[in-house]
Amino acid sequence: MRLLLALLLVVTGCRASEPLAGDGIATTKRWPIEQVNRLVVSGPMSVQVLVGPAFEPELRVEGDSNVVAALQRDVVGRSLTLDASNLAPSQPLSVTITTPSLVAISATDRAVVTANAMRGGRLTVDAEGSARVLLNGVDADSFVVNVNRAATVDAAGSARLVNVHAADVGTVSLSALVARVALVQATELSTVKVQATEALKGNATRSSRVVVTGAPALKSLVADDGSVVQSVPRSAVTAEKAPQRPGPG
Repeated sequence: MRLLLALLLVVTGCRASEPLAGDGIATTKRWPIEQVNRLVVSGPMSVQVLVGPAFEPELRVEGDSNVVAALQRDVVGRSLTLDASNLAPSQPLSVTITTPSLVAISATDRAVVTANAMRGGRLTVDAEGSARVLLNGVDADSFVVNVNRAATVDAAGSARLVNVHAADVGTVSLSALVARVALVQATELSTVKVQATEALKGNATRSSRVVVTGAPALKSLVADDGSVVQSVPRSAVTAEKAPQRPGPG
């Protein structure tokens, strides 16, 4: 009998907890935060980041009252983590962050992040699990983008070096971002659009697609039998819509 009870407790403990359902009561809460420049977001929420030296660091959250209260928030050093992966909002969970600077974004599990500016020597964006990141005003020496598991990154601006890794149906659109040098790795049904003025190197494998705009003097792109490498005139880039600006930079 004791053995049966112990096994029952083990099985019950291993069972995944149900997400917290929203109560349908709308609320808005604000919190002052430390000055952060890195953002880690997980779960079904929409995050707008307003970046500029005039902004005081603040976090504002709108949504179901119980979901807003249960949203996990943590600041470690210059990094802000928001986790809604165990929440099931009944109305949109909307987050607004104001901060003087932003150099890194990590988004996963259906999160959507929009930022009006990212500036710095080295900027990084990681997206996975059907997350989406939209950026304007990118200004970097090095811009590193990693996407996988049906995630999407769209960015506009400029960088000396762009390094892109896309896997597992990832999509990266950098046609509105001018890079001097671009390094591209696309695999597993992924799509990468990139613009380079001086040099471009990379490969496309396992039914992936790489679209190159501009005319880099040095270009080395290798594609396997199921993949495609396509060159598009720079004039065609103006017809492609850039990510929408959420606010002043």
